[in-house]
Amino acid sequence: MNLEKLSSNFTPRQQGIFFGIDTERDEPTDIVVEIINRDSNKVVATQTLRNVVTAKLNIAPYVDIPAYYEPTDCRVLSFVDMHTFRYAIRVEDIESEDIILSVNRTELKELPTIVTSQPFSRHISQGECDELLIATDAYSDLYAEITTNLGESISVEYYCKSGIVLLSVPIEQLDCTTRSFDLRVECNGETMGVVHYAVAPRRRGSVRLAWLSDEGSIEQYTFPISSRSFRSVGKRTASTLKGEITSQCNAKRSITVCSRYEPIATIEALAQIVHSPKVWIEEGDRWQSVEILSSDIEYNLFGAPASIALDVCLWQKEVAL
Repeated sequence: MNLEKLSSNFTPRQQGIFFGIDTERDEPTDIVVEIINRDSNKVVATQTLRNVVTAKLNIAPYVDIPAYYEPTDCRVLSFVDMHTFRYAIRVEDIESEDIILSVNRTELKELPTIVTSQPFSRHISQGECDELLIATDAYSDLYAEITTNLGESISVEYYCKSGIVLLSVPIEQLDCTTRSFDLRVECNGETMGVVHYAVAPRRRGSVRLAWLSDEGSIEQYTFPISSRSFRSVGKRTASTLKGEITSQCNAKRSITVCSRYEPIATIEALAQIVHSPKVWIEEGDRWQSVEILSSDIEYNLFGAPASIALDVCLWQKEVAL
């Protein structure tokens, strides 16, 4: 019996997670395949394959992986291992190699890599934090260094065990007069990428959103312009002997946010907010889940900087009268 892992580590579940089975027999036979969650070391499902010599099995329907993680409140430049999920199959007491899975939503063709939808040139303001999702081989040495326009330098080293780590990039550690800084990320002594941050003043009324990107990372962006509105969106009335009365009122509070004029690469990343399954708004030191009301957006595709506007529902409720 030969069991082979056909999918690579960090394959998104929606693409299918495949194992190959070769019974190494001349005649077809029935086999029972056990799908094992390595974290708990429990069998999560069994499949009976009938009259096979070789087979290809997709275990994706039996894999339990959270759809996303949530944005964090960070204070120092730091790495932290993200939870990974290991699965294998077993046939006749023979077990396959483990496959490692995580929260990424697109295929990671090369490792190491920074998983992000935004370009490597970004804005950040005092009091804010950015997060970078990094995928690499397990048991790798990671290094991150911030160098500011003032010559200040901050660095951190980390030994990655899981293969997926979150790098928190706060600005609170830097001098308040910093106008820009470069973040260099290395894996096993090789540079993975350099992210340039321009430090912009935080405008009054600006709004910071975080969202689950198409790649599976949590992206953040501060919209410098916003306007608030509160409106009733519907009433339910009933006819009585005294006439019509309002029995229920639906109300919601929304906010319209507008981005800076940004390069098209940034605008296309922001456009993912419209169809993202999870969006948050920063409120003080916590993140509050919100709903995006905009169903489509328009922006210039001819290379010039553009901006986008989004309608965000902060809350919606029904009030019985």
